[in-house]
Amino acid sequence: MENVIDVTNVDLVKLVKKVYAMSVPVGMGFLHYVEGNLTTEQATSLIDRNNKTVIHMDYIAGRQCKFRVFKENDRLYTMNEWYDHTEDQFRELMAYVGIEV
Repeated sequence: MENVIDVTNVDLVKLVKKVYAMSVPVGMGFLHYVEGNLTTEQATSLIDRNNKTVIHMDYIAGRQCKFRVFKENDRLYTMNEWYDHTEDQFRELMAYVGIEV
């Protein structure tokens, strides 16, 4: 598949927490913004390994996360860019979970 990165072996809880931490409130998100980081329990609740879309983070507590992980056969993938985040932010996120892009 083109334009995707294999994240099958990534710690998804760690990934979700970092996506949230690196995202900021945008627009009306300021009304729902919650300071601090996600707990492990909160991050785990955003992961559904039984669904084709394993992680779908749109706006979480006012933060514009715009990140997803999807399942194709027995592998997990994300896109090779991060909507409304910079290339540097995407590289930092991937490096944090052990993937060089």
